[in-house]
Amino acid sequence: MAEQTDELVKKEESRPSSRRSGQQSKKIASSNSGARRTTAIIKGSSVLDGYSQDMFVPAGSEVVSQVRDKSIVEQIKEFSLGSIGSAVFNTVAANADANSENGIGANMQKALLNQMVEAMADTPDILSPEYRNIVREIIQGSMQAAKENEVRLQEAIKMVITGLMAISPHDDDTKVMSEAMKIMASEVMYGKVNLGYSMKLASHSLGASMFMLSIYFKNYQSKLEYTKQLDQKLKYACNDGIWEATGEISGYSEIHARTNTDRFVTGRIEEEKNFQKNLIKGMILMPLKRLENIGFVRSLMTRFGKK
Repeated sequence: MAEQTDELVKKEESRPSSRRSGQQSKKIASSNSGARRTTAIIKGSSVLDGYSQDMFVPAGSEVVSQVRDKSIVEQIKEFSLGSIGSAVFNTVAANADANSENGIGANMQKALLNQMVEAMADTPDILSPEYRNIVREIIQGSMQAAKENEVRLQEAIKMVITGLMAISPHDDDTKVMSEAMKIMASEVMYGKVNLGYSMKLASHSLGASMFMLSIYFKNYQSKLEYTKQLDQKLKYACNDGIWEATGEISGYSEIHARTNTDRFVTGRIEEEKNFQKNLIKGMILMPLKRLENIGFVRSLMTRFGKK
């Protein structure tokens, strides 16, 4: 019996090592298979005769280092207003009017626009992190003040978006304008994380903002030809900002993403229908009417123009 056992041991040892290593590899692969995930893609939603970009869910099988950058959601959770955000907060709070239907005082848009111009004085390129930080400060300061002073959120978002797009340094470069719009839209959506307002309401308000922005570009400035193609690009960019931010906030929920982009489309359509009876339209757009005549703002908007 011992001789038979010795013989089996010798045969096993004489087998090619590759077979044994292959068996061992299968065991390792089997033990790790539960941790593997593949990259999923959620198809972009339809937005007024077109599609937004796809939403990519990060692959779980990628190696994650011990030290990593914080996600945007984590950054927003820890966010506190800096000097720019605090100045914007104080401006909105000081110009809130409890007796107004929307909580907006007569000078709020003008005062807020002045704060934005001051904040953008040293703005670097729109594609830089510094630009996004300034936009975040302005949006967070405005939204926080609106919430605490009973200013209607939709009107606050409309004021901020039209103002930022009017003074952001993009000249006539439609690609840069689209990138700016995408950044603004996503930052409005991230207010859900630390300010607690509804993503549906924010999406609807961004849709309304897009219509007001089109009115501004068509009627209150002469530098840029606001074509149908540009209008479409900005709508797609705004929707993409909503789509991406919703993914980050909701853990890449397709249901939430599609709901929010649907609300975006609805907001734009409803704002257009109600425009003629919207009493606040003058308050939002009139301060921007002569913006191009201000030398400082004109130079700011053209600083990154085409060479």
